Amino acid sequence: PGIRSGVVKVIKGKTDYLAAYFTADTKIDIPSLKEYLSGALTAYMVPQAYMQLEEMPLTTNGKVDKKALPEIEPEEEEIVPAENELQEKILKIASEALGGARIGITTDLIGAGLSSLGCMRLCSMLRESMGSSIKIADIYGNSTVKDIEKLIGIQGKETIHELRDEYPLSMTQTGIYIECERYPDTTIYNIPSLYKLDEDVDLDRLTDSVSRAVEAHPYLLMQPVRGDKGEMLARRRDSIPFEVKRIKCGTLPAEDILVHPFDMDSGEILFRAEIYSTDEGRYFFIDTHHIVSDGGSLDILIRDIERAYQGEELMKESYTGYEFALDEEAARKSPRLEKAKAWHDSLFSGCGGETMPVKDGDVKEGHIAYYRIHGETDGSSIRSYCEEHSLTHNAFFTSAFALALCAYTASEQAVFTAIYNGRNDVRLKDSVSMLVKTLPVLLPYEAETGITDYIEECQSYLLAAMANDIYSFSEIRNAYDIKADIMLAFQGEYIHGAIIGGKYAELTEPGLSRARAALGVDISLDGDRVFFESEYDPSVFSEYTVSGFVKLIDHIAGEMTGKQKLKDISLITETDEKSIIELYDTYHEVKKRPAYRLLQDAADRYADRMALIAVDRKLTYRELNEEANALGHVLREKGSGPEVKVAVLADRDSYAYVMREGALKSGGAFMPIDPGYPDDRISFIIEDSKAFLLVTTSKIIERRSGLLDSLGAKG
Repeated sequence: PGIRSGVVKVIKGKTDYLAAYFTADTKIDIPSLKEYLSGALTAYMVPQAYMQLEEMPLTTNGKVDKKALPEIEPEEEEIVPAENELQEKILKIASEALGGARIGITTDLIGAGLSSLGCMRLCSMLRESMGSSIKIADIYGNSTVKDIEKLIGIQGKETIHELRDEYPLSMTQTGIYIECERYPDTTIYNIPSLYKLDEDVDLDRLTDSVSRAVEAHPYLLMQPVRGDKGEMLARRRDSIPFEVKRIKCGTLPAEDILVHPFDMDSGEILFRAEIYSTDEGRYFFIDTHHIVSDGGSLDILIRDIERAYQGEELMKESYTGYEFALDEEAARKSPRLEKAKAWHDSLFSGCGGETMPVKDGDVKEGHIAYYRIHGETDGSSIRSYCEEHSLTHNAFFTSAFALALCAYTASEQAVFTAIYNGRNDVRLKDSVSMLVKTLPVLLPYEAETGITDYIEECQSYLLAAMANDIYSFSEIRNAYDIKADIMLAFQGEYIHGAIIGGKYAELTEPGLSRARAALGVDISLDGDRVFFESEYDPSVFSEYTVSGFVKLIDHIAGEMTGKQKLKDISLITETDEKSIIELYDTYHEVKKRPAYRLLQDAADRYADRMALIAVDRKLTYRELNEEANALGHVLREKGSGPEVKVAVLADRDSYAYVMREGALKSGGAFMPIDPGYPDDRISFIIEDSKAFLLVTTSKIIERRSGLLDSLGAKG
């Protein structure tokens, strides 16, 4: 009570911190304010420094001038030691997750630099050491050792779910089902992979290995069904027989036959595994519907097929997509959902949807196309930069994508969507299911921001978005009109193939029948190169637009590692700059002619060509020139010449052009005035311009006689 206004500023130093500035009617007790904020906000949001001001410094636009705020130093944080054995264990684990940082039980771990990867590591170590089921979202809202201690006390041991026949679908899966109903008989949500096998691979052994791997990952056998109330459910079918098809043929089937739609309503298994023996070699093909798995899940599946091939015993998943959906359902009934909605509202309310390039596609080109390149940027320099500044590769490329989108669309902020693996619970580390989630991203562009600071802010934002992912993308789409038309997915290390049957198998990914997004860009690090793969809808965007955008991302990524501030980033390469400069290099010497001669020249050359088509009549160049000459002579007689302004009071008809050219022919300058203007305005224009000649038509004289009499009286 008593505080009139306030603002929080991020202070950049050895360690960034928040400083709070405020004005108030009376002197505020700062320790009490900090205590109040600590109880009302999560730890990372509580400022470390405070200052009461007489008045807030304002810009000329009436906004708070943050640059004019005085600098303040944060209080030296007290390193509070552990008070009991449990805190000591947590403190040791948290310090290790932060790379050995010196922290206390009240230290804000996120403020101390805990990234999303660090959060996963912390959760994993807490589970191994104490059996806790703490997730990224829990750490984000409870980011001190004391908070984590309370969480462990509240949560206790992991919840063990009883087996059911039917489970809920996750919100993401429900969205996929609805999209599939929108685009029936397409392969929009197929995930196909084709591996060319080495000749020494034992196909019988591989067939058995696939069956054992599927048995270990039962969600692949899930069947989507409708419940009694029309809701979508997942029916568990662990014991349904699964067949690995063995096919002999001369050549592989064409892509549109190899990859064909799944029928989710027929009860068929939504996972296919086929081994082809052809004249060209032997192939292992797998295809799965996105509603039962994702890209990360298929990597786990291929790994486990190889483990089974090598004779390892595969443990059946204990925490599957079924249990994940139950936990999500419970979380959505808790206060977490409202908190997540409030977080999204604070950022995206009124954002106006995604930042979109100009749509220049052609519906004749179909609905899917691909653009793939290895960029010019040195991938090793990006790796070094991220390691030096403790940044994730995901945050780096998300920042580059945002900056490219701002530049490509001349926008002050970028709004788009990004994909993350959704495995914010360590129990999902080896699960095969549909866990991927779509996150909305909003990153503003401010020229003075440091590049490292920008990436750090992006990294913090992504962690916050992951922690609030309980608010589903379908809800986000409906609330903020963000449709996932512009989508980024950082895929980590580029996968060229896999080890199958103890031998290297080269991977190819057959195409689909429809793009999932109007413009999707996948980015991978491929050794010391960066690989870009864009799947896009050519009915929305042309290849010209897509290729230009992808190349701009690549260029900006290269600029980011060597510049200081966002304003220092050049948006074009030296080669492109030279091309732009030379693009219209059409030098041609033009004979200088005064304006009044141009119509005369045209009349001499094209006397009988049509020069003017107006509402009242048509004139050739000869006719227009002759009338303009006649008027020019009259105006000369009335005193027109160089430095003289001739007011032209003209309707939108042919005489407007005669008057304009006549004024030029007289050697003066014409000043057009709309005859529909009020008297006072026309009088002011003429008097202010010091024009003493006015040319008009008899029709206008009749309409505005009072005005013209007044002007005449004034000379």
